[in-house]
Amino acid sequence: MNLRKLDVLEATQEMKLQLEVSLNSPFILDQLNCSTSTLKLVPDWLPEDAEATVFSTSPVYFDFMAPADIASLDFRLVFTFDETVREIPLRLPNPSESPTGIT
Repeated sequence: MNLRKLDVLEATQEMKLQLEVSLNSPFILDQLNCSTSTLKLVPDWLPEDAEATVFSTSPVYFDFMAPADIASLDFRLVFTFDETVREIPLRLPNPSESPTGIT
């Protein structure tokens, strides 16, 4: 996961950001292209803002708004392969306050 764009909106004290999610495994991409699969990036601070994206190519881009004073951007990356669902927790330090890094 990479931070692609960041805008801090001073008037509303919010961050507008774009995140890039890449899968580097040709095998997994092959499986995704042969089945019904979706990818969802769910922000913990606003879970109803998540939208499922049909995942057939890599990378996939997600746009979010977040409070500028949030300590960290916590997400759940949700993969759905046919009937199988896998969730991966991700944390991005607040990019307006620190250098970016994913944990």
